[in-house]
Amino acid sequence: MHDSVTTPRPGGREVLGPMTSTVVAASVFVATAAYLDAQWPRVEALGAPLGLWAVAGAAAGVAYLRARKAGGGSAVFSPLSGRLSRLVPGAYTFIKRVALAAGFTDRTIERVESAWIGRMDRGCASAPLLIGLDVAPALGTAIMGAPASAPVRWIDLGTSGAPAQHLPLDAVVSVRGGLLLITTRESDDSEAAWYDWSRSRPLGYSSVFPLRVDPSRVTLGDAEAAEAAPGAVAALAVAAAALSRSPWRLTLPDRLAGRRAVSAGVIGKSMSRLGEVGLDESCPESLRRPALRAASAYLSTAEGVNPEFRQSVARAAVGVLPEEPEPLLRLAASFFAALNDEAGFEACIAADRLVRAGNPEPILNHLAFLQSEVELGLPTPATLGRVAAGITLVCACAPAERGPYMRDDLLDDLRYSGWLVGRDQDRAVLIELFRRLGHEAPLKAAA
Repeated sequence: MHDSVTTPRPGGREVLGPMTSTVVAASVFVATAAYLDAQWPRVEALGAPLGLWAVAGAAAGVAYLRARKAGGGSAVFSPLSGRLSRLVPGAYTFIKRVALAAGFTDRTIERVESAWIGRMDRGCASAPLLIGLDVAPALGTAIMGAPASAPVRWIDLGTSGAPAQHLPLDAVVSVRGGLLLITTRESDDSEAAWYDWSRSRPLGYSSVFPLRVDPSRVTLGDAEAAEAAPGAVAALAVAAAALSRSPWRLTLPDRLAGRRAVSAGVIGKSMSRLGEVGLDESCPESLRRPALRAASAYLSTAEGVNPEFRQSVARAAVGVLPEEPEPLLRLAASFFAALNDEAGFEACIAADRLVRAGNPEPILNHLAFLQSEVELGLPTPATLGRVAAGITLVCACAPAERGPYMRDDLLDDLRYSGWLVGRDQDRAVLIELFRRLGHEAPLKAAA
């Protein structure tokens, strides 16, 4: 069966396939009914007009029937889900165009999408992660046999009988040019936040304490070296796949095709497992580096993490990634959060020197992010640690002539910051940090 929305004729010309013809017919039917002043296309049900549901239902019915006709079953995945993963996005885009042409606004469509996404994320348990393996049989068997931090279904692409792009996979482990590579599923509407865990992100406050760490890919280096640690490869693949199923990476068509969001608990366990991989000194460095880079970034802002574990991962990241200032800044934040101020000062001074040695270009958003943390932070030791690390980053990146003005602005913000009310000791720590970094604080700031 041809999977496109058009069907090729033997003579080379193309005619409309069943999906397109059905959607067009349904759209014409609804438009005609509306033109004749029928009220049912305009009646709202479940957040959208019945006319829109009629077109969507026709498309979904065709997708279901085509998938069943293609059936035959599979021991690895449902043919329905595989075909839906390809048919739903195109059909949904077509339906949106019809809705816009019929006079529905972008805002109305977005409201309907948000409502349905909320219902689907609340109402159904997430399915196991689907991860494809396009590697040597021995490595594939070892990866599948490794313990996983989340429910996962491994798919051997060599025996599945279908190309990887035709399956609703969350990630694929493959060998390309002698390198072991993990790639995650993404689209133009749901791009990853981090291109590759094997590379550091551009230095900034948002790279030190990121809100998202989901990768597009993970390059694990030489495939033969990685074969020595299949459990670490499995942990990296599971973490990348879980993040590709986080709510912000899934569109409504993804959810309609069966890719449901995983819980924060699943993501937290998979990232903690990455931290354990990074702490394992017997693991190849080509695997420890991306694991520690991602785990330390995630754990720096995650809630409910054991502080000692967070600090251990940050310390290991400093040892394995000595050329990168982000792990040092995260380690400094963990020291301040643990009330170990002297160790925090030392880590900040070391990070300041490392950043300056890299001669970074001044980026003003460092200060904007830090000021947001100062103004909106919660009264916790973790906030003190992040603010201290942010001050270090801003001071190291600021042009010399802006230093005094920047310092005075930050000190004024600290004087009126709500989370520092009644926390004079924390305020004194931050003022002392300015002094140790070579930016003497004016006496009025201590008042």
